[in-house]
Amino acid sequence: MKKYSYSLTKSTVQVYRFRAENDKPYWADVTIDTAAGAEYGRISIASDFGNWQHYWGACGDPFKKFLAGLDIHYAAGKFGADNFFNLNSAIQGIEETAQQHVFATTTDHTKVMREIDNLRSCSNNKEEFCQVVFATCPNIMSMYDTGPDVSTEIDPGFKNFWEQIWPELLAEFTKEATEAQPVDLKEQYRLTGMTQGLALAVNYLLRGENAEGIWSSGGMTVRECIAQGVDNFDLDRLIPQFATPEDAEAIANYYVKIEDPQYADKKTDAEEFLTSLQESLTAKGELEALAISLEGENIEEIAKKIQDLEQTITLEKEAYIEIIKEQ
Repeated sequence: MKKYSYSLTKSTVQVYRFRAENDKPYWADVTIDTAAGAEYGRISIASDFGNWQHYWGACGDPFKKFLAGLDIHYAAGKFGADNFFNLNSAIQGIEETAQQHVFATTTDHTKVMREIDNLRSCSNNKEEFCQVVFATCPNIMSMYDTGPDVSTEIDPGFKNFWEQIWPELLAEFTKEATEAQPVDLKEQYRLTGMTQGLALAVNYLLRGENAEGIWSSGGMTVRECIAQGVDNFDLDRLIPQFATPEDAEAIANYYVKIEDPQYADKKTDAEEFLTSLQESLTAKGELEALAISLEGENIEEIAKKIQDLEQTITLEKEAYIEIIKEQ
């Protein structure tokens, strides 16, 4: 044979080792060979149930997600585990045909039953079975046009693997995906266009961890989150944790627009806050306009009133944020 040159690459694979508890002998080693997020991969199974492997080159989804969507019939076909010949089922099929067949004499029926008994010594080998039937069972063949049904089915070992090991493997895939969320948080939490700091904060907050430092490093504000369209599920957790008085008006306008009955109390508080805030802002605006028109007359007195209104506005925002955080 001609000597060829070969390229060599190395990669790290994951091996999932399953061992039955209570000293039971059942085991399975499942090897996944793929890259993070890659839509291709190979799965190899060495187990007490049987050994199988297959490579998929164009999954349309990350490899592990693709595997999670397989059904047993498709998977068995790809693994070559759907070609099991069930001798007992084949013989049972012949017996059922004999029960329904009309024989010329009882002797013909007896001959068929004798041939069926002889078939019981065959192995679970489809080719051997067919050869024995065609060569030594003329009475059985007389009941058929082309011969008895010799269809195959999913290997019993593969069925056992699919029922016992496969769900455990998929559960581990799900666990890995949950733990790996920070790798792609913007997609996971639909925070398109937001900073990684925000994405990390949401993730850590939802996991019950302290996100203050991460939030600060992200440089994002609650009012910017509202403007960017973060969904209600995330905002309901962000607002109590990170809202400041500067976010008060944006938060109130956010709650006022929600028609969901479970937000009724928040909507009422928001409406009351916005009404009070608007009154203070209107009064402040009128004083500022008056200050300009007076051109220096009584400016100090008006400036003091404006300052008091600014303080009132700040207190109103702080009070509203406290209400929100207590809900």
